[in-house]
Amino acid sequence: MSERTLRTRVPVTAAIAAAVHLGVDALASRLPGTTPPYLLLDHVAGPFRDIVALDRTTIAIAVSIAASGVNGLITATLAAALDDTVRPVRSLGLLLSGLWVLSGGLLALIYLSAPLAVLAGSLAAGIPRSFLVAWVAERMRR
Repeated sequence: MSERTLRTRVPVTAAIAAAVHLGVDALASRLPGTTPPYLLLDHVAGPFRDIVALDRTTIAIAVSIAASGVNGLITATLAAALDDTVRPVRSLGLLLSGLWVLSGGLLALIYLSAPLAVLAGSLAAGIPRSFLVAWVAERMRR
């Protein structure tokens, strides 16, 4: 991929992936078992509870937008790195799934006191989400 193409594709892919993440957040947060770990506000631990108590809806929206933006940038960066792979959707989906489980698990250790079933569902719901984002990102890049 040329440098010029890379400069135009990565921001567009990031924006599209962020939009997909934001849309999935809106849908997935309707059920506790599919809510992303960063939106499990009912299970916030310790000093973070005071922050969430200020304005729960605003906090949830702000966190979702920020997380979607970061996830979009990660997706675009990895998609560019995997541009010449044989199966880019599978490779990107596996990488994004691994990052989702790793980062969500670490977040839960620091930030949450969620029941194991809720956390397991939240992390597991990220796997199909990762493949959806990978598929959309790859389709829009071509």
